[in-house]
Amino acid sequence: MKSPDEVPGFDEQSINDRIDLVCDAFEKAWLGGEQPRIEDYLSAKLSADERPRLLRELLIAELELRRKTDKALPSSDEYRKRFPEAVSVVEEVFQSVAKPDGDVAELFAPTILTGMGSADAGRHSKVGDYELLHEIARGGMGVVYKARHTKLGRLAAVKLIRSGDLAGEEEVRRFYAEAEAASQLDHPGIVPLFEAGQENGQHYLAMAFVDGPSLWQKVKEQPLEPREAARVMQQVAEAVQHAHERGIIHRDLKPQNILMTSTGQARVTDFGLAKQMATDSSLTATGQVMGTPSYMPPEQASGSVKELDQRADVYSLGATLYCLLTGRPPFQAATLTETLRQVAEQDPVSLRLLNSSIPVELEAICSKCLAKSREHRYGSCRELGEDLERFLKGEPVSVSILNWSGKLRRAVQRNRDDVHLRTYSVMLAWFAAIVLLAEVVIQCLDRKTGMTPYLITRAVQLLSFVLVVIRFRRDIIGVGHPAISQMWGLWLGFFVACHIDVWARLQQHWILLPDRPIDQYTCYPTFFVLSGFLFVALGRQYWGMCYVFGVGFFSVAIVLPWLADWSPIIFGTAWGGTLAAISWRLRTFLAAERDESFQSSVG
Repeated sequence: MKSPDEVPGFDEQSINDRIDLVCDAFEKAWLGGEQPRIEDYLSAKLSADERPRLLRELLIAELELRRKTDKALPSSDEYRKRFPEAVSVVEEVFQSVAKPDGDVAELFAPTILTGMGSADAGRHSKVGDYELLHEIARGGMGVVYKARHTKLGRLAAVKLIRSGDLAGEEEVRRFYAEAEAASQLDHPGIVPLFEAGQENGQHYLAMAFVDGPSLWQKVKEQPLEPREAARVMQQVAEAVQHAHERGIIHRDLKPQNILMTSTGQARVTDFGLAKQMATDSSLTATGQVMGTPSYMPPEQASGSVKELDQRADVYSLGATLYCLLTGRPPFQAATLTETLRQVAEQDPVSLRLLNSSIPVELEAICSKCLAKSREHRYGSCRELGEDLERFLKGEPVSVSILNWSGKLRRAVQRNRDDVHLRTYSVMLAWFAAIVLLAEVVIQCLDRKTGMTPYLITRAVQLLSFVLVVIRFRRDIIGVGHPAISQMWGLWLGFFVACHIDVWARLQQHWILLPDRPIDQYTCYPTFFVLSGFLFVALGRQYWGMCYVFGVGFFSVAIVLPWLADWSPIIFGTAWGGTLAAISWRLRTFLAAERDESFQSSVG
């Protein structure tokens, strides 16, 4: 049985997503034969505003599950005794979904909270002018039903808020934000909105009914042929470009949100997370992770809302194309947190490794969409659509087909997590100065004076590092991204390894050669090798240029025996220069961000 604290991805989600995660875990435990208690799923990590909402959702879920499994249905008095501090919530649930006398035998019949499959076709419900026939889809916030307009006889897809008339204010605002976005769009590749309304507290959207499966349903059977995948994605790119031209970013493009008509036309749906570029929406705060992790770009996975533009949708279209060609998304892990880490840090498996029949041109198009850096993606969905059209016509595509040198250049140019590391710029500049100064002092010492001056210099260097970290602790404490934690682990591992090497050499010398003076410079070749490994690791995780730094350290380690007398100054110059280069890069990134923020505020 899992408490909310143990639910994967709990801490990284918005309020609605966190509540959905806990409710899903509760339902899974129930359907798995356990007897979960609501009390075990209420967490101290939830705020005072969140706990009543979670209790309400869990009460609804438990009552529905009891009804479906023919379990004995408790009275409201039992829940009042179990939750004396939340009697009002219990009463609200029972007053909203039960008979006046508190009997829950017909629970959820008047509200549209349960999934009505084909077995429920004999018990239709009605919302507005629409008669609900049966459920056809269910998501984190809404449930979609196939419906018929009672006056016009027209089929429609009616979307209801999953929590019915108990929906919170944020849920309702997001629901109508979807309606507002969809109402501005008129394109054959986008599912049109008929109307939005409310009846007896139940909010609903009525959209065109698409008489075909989603792309996900098609892909589950088998991946699409490359040309068919390209044809479908060209249609989708044109539709999304239409939304972008009207200032709307979808932010949740994936195979599940692309429906196929019986004539083979792709139609985009579900603008529930759409963002209007002309406004600074308060529905998504900085730091919230909204969307589907396997298909979202790194900037969205990190919660950097201000960085999202049309290139975020370009990435998602690339991830969707990847799925159509291989039958799986580019990133998929056992937990949400691990998936987000993969999105931020790793490259997807090469398409042609998974499916060798995929043309290299189509692989190049998909790879450009999935670039970690926005600057390396297509600038718009129109550019993507045009390249897909060229591919279908057999014409040369605009993206270059990378050979080994091109792949090497792209690896060196790759960068990640600049947005999280930008506050480290000044601290790294201080580190560069401290390293260089300490090595200059060691170079000036007589190699035969013994270990005392050397150890004093290292102690002062270590103390200086600690003081700098303390000085800039406010700039780094709030950066809790997993990639940053791993980077700190690499640095600390390198630091510990160097000191272990020094200690081991001292022990060996005192045991084998106690009467001979110690040569402190013998440690430097190992320092250079360890530095090389460190920067190669950083090249994969942070900035591709670190690969070059790593190779440089390895190269110096090879020739250092011939330059042994200058080991400290060479080491200090190499490390000082490398840290200064990274610091300058981050400073440039931070300055650009400030200029953009200033221009936005002036505008």
